[in-house]
Amino acid sequence: MPLIHSPMVLAFSSPVPQGFVADLERALQQVLCHYRDLAGRIRRNESGKLGIYLNDQDEDCGVLWIEASTQETLQGFSDQDLAKLQELTPMASQDPVDMGIPLLLQITRFGCGGIALGFGVNHRVVDCNALPEFLLDLAKLTRGERSIEELLSGQPIDRSCMMPRRPPRPSFDHSDYTTNIITMLSSDEAKSIVTRTIHFTRERLALLKSECNKGRSNQPFSTYVSLSAYLWKSITAAREVNVQSKTIVLCPVNGRRGLALPAHFFGNAVFRRCACATVCDILAMPLGDLASLIAAGLESLSQEDYLRSVVDFLALKQQHEDQQRSSPQAEEIPRFSLDPNLIITSWARLPFYELDFGFGRPVLATPTEGPCEGYVRVVPSSNGDGGLAVVPTLRNSHMDKLVYSIFNDNKGC
Repeated sequence: MPLIHSPMVLAFSSPVPQGFVADLERALQQVLCHYRDLAGRIRRNESGKLGIYLNDQDEDCGVLWIEASTQETLQGFSDQDLAKLQELTPMASQDPVDMGIPLLLQITRFGCGGIALGFGVNHRVVDCNALPEFLLDLAKLTRGERSIEELLSGQPIDRSCMMPRRPPRPSFDHSDYTTNIITMLSSDEAKSIVTRTIHFTRERLALLKSECNKGRSNQPFSTYVSLSAYLWKSITAAREVNVQSKTIVLCPVNGRRGLALPAHFFGNAVFRRCACATVCDILAMPLGDLASLIAAGLESLSQEDYLRSVVDFLALKQQHEDQQRSSPQAEEIPRFSLDPNLIITSWARLPFYELDFGFGRPVLATPTEGPCEGYVRVVPSSNGDGGLAVVPTLRNSHMDKLVYSIFNDNKGC
């Protein structure tokens, strides 16, 4: 997994109380006493092994904190212009030192009195499923509804439950983690990559789910599986790939339940399975058949023995990769493409719209630009209608075709 920060923005339209930024800074200092890994630094040791280094006495620790202001109003920013929203995030440079900072935070004040909190979280340290718990604790401390003593008296953060067995003993096929699905992009090619937001109403999602489950008598496909099948077909068509090519869709899944991890496990427990088919088959198959391919791969991600095997396999794989590195420094990350493949990850159940720092919930909670071409995120819609927003990152020409096909598909499937 590369040293990539996942950017997101929380925007609040309510007038911000005087002294909020000072209260937030105080709360952040307190909450980091519990979530210490977010104040560390990701580095390689002399043998090339990557780790989180904690040193409270070192100046090179803590969160990268940025304050900004603009005369623009919050109404000038929306999830329909993610490139502009990216300005509200503190995205790190490609400098290896900056890439090793786990958490970046930017506070932007607007001329209308609103405020935005932009985060960049390094996926090596924590996945998106654990981030809301950190933010909820930060919000409670900022509001003064929780004390640092209460936070520290709770269950301490323990990552040992995700350690490999000794010795590691993978017992399943894990080709999902060895198949190379990326191609590097030149600087000119990277300029053509865009990220947009496409909203699906609750009614359209219900229609899509109904189409996928037509004639199915056993357990129905979930909204995520149904939507993933539709996106796999639609994006493959928009890319106009050679019909004999194979294309893979990777579906990341939260493994906390399957591994019976502690309820408040704070770390990275995302696993993935892939479905594979030729472009010709994808374009010809009914959505229900595509959904079956995706669902079949996901079944094993609820089995503890399979997930433990993945942990062991990845530990051995990482050990081999670390031994190949000659430099202890974090590596620069070039832009890359997954074409003709996809990653579709869901944030649909994450409670970002429940965050309240003392002046109401956010009017917008969204990721911004994606880490690579072919990366798709599914998030709650900012329209507040119970629908979902799809946030794909694609080549500009492919994006135009995708948007056109979705908005001209009256049945939505």
